[in-house]
Amino acid sequence: MDINVKGTLYGLRYVIPAIKTTVGDEGPTGSIVINSGVIGEFIIAPKSTGASIYAASKAFLNSLVKSAAIENAPRIRVTGVMPGLVATEILPLDGDTWDVVAKGVQPLWGRAGQPHEIASLVAFLIGDESSFISGTNILADGLWSLTGGAFPDTNAGS
Repeated sequence: MDINVKGTLYGLRYVIPAIKTTVGDEGPTGSIVINSGVIGEFIIAPKSTGASIYAASKAFLNSLVKSAAIENAPRIRVTGVMPGLVATEILPLDGDTWDVVAKGVQPLWGRAGQPHEIASLVAFLIGDESSFISGTNILADGLWSLTGGAFPDTNAGS
C-alpha cells in the first residue's frame, strides 16, 4: 500500500475521534483536508514505471474524501486538494530545468505553482468561511488538467 494512503488512513483513524470530542454537537465544525494530486483524477502521468500505482493511490484518496465526508457529516467537513506541478524541493531540479518543465506543463501560466498558493487554499478550507464545503476535491493545477496534462521531454536535444 502506498505511503500516502497508509498515512492518510492512520491520520483519519486518530484525528476524527479527536475532532469529534473537540467540536461537540453545536458551534463551529471541524475540518480535514486531504492532499492528493491532479494525477489521481486525470491520466496525465509520465510514461514511467510506478506511475500507474502512484495515480491509483491518488485516486483512492480522492474517493476517500467523499466517503469520509458523508460518514462524518455534519460535524466534520472533509475536502481534498489536488495540486498540479508545484515548485518544491521534493523534485530536485535546478532553476533552468524547472522553467522548461513548468512551461511545458503549464502552458497557460508558464510556471509551476508555488507552495503558498496551495497553503492558502488549505487554510481557507480548514476555516469557518468554508463551512458549506465538504466532500469535494478541488483542483489547484493552473489548468494543467484541462490542457492535456503534457509532460515535456526535458532531454530533447541532448
